[in-house]
Amino acid sequence: MLISCISENNKNLEKFCFFIESTIRIQLINLIIENINLRYTHFWEEPINKCFVENGKKFVEKMENGSICKFWLVGIEMEEKTKELNEFIGLEKFSEEIRERIPKIFKNSGNNIQTFYLSQNALLLLD
Repeated sequence: MLISCISENNKNLEKFCFFIESTIRIQLINLIIENINLRYTHFWEEPINKCFVENGKKFVEKMENGSICKFWLVGIEMEEKTKELNEFIGLEKFSEEIRERIPKIFKNSGNNIQTFYLSQNALLLLD
């Protein structure tokens, strides 16, 4: 899973992304508690200062509108491969729960998050 933190300026990016990073950790703990079929999760500690463009399946320095980003990679392995991981963890629900925790001060400042499901093989093919 790739989680991207997006902001219009550097000052907001640092504060907003620090909050998002903490929230991701909380969401992962909840995911582990709720799903006994998880073998393990891994959170890449170092955020990467690039933006992911899904339609082009590539990383860029800035979005077309000039926004800047950081992203984290989250690895999740299931005990059984009975379902697609994206369906099992409910990627939209995972993202929405992070969004619900965002304080109002960040919501109106050009900040946003995006969450993408990428298989390990798909990640290896990216630029």
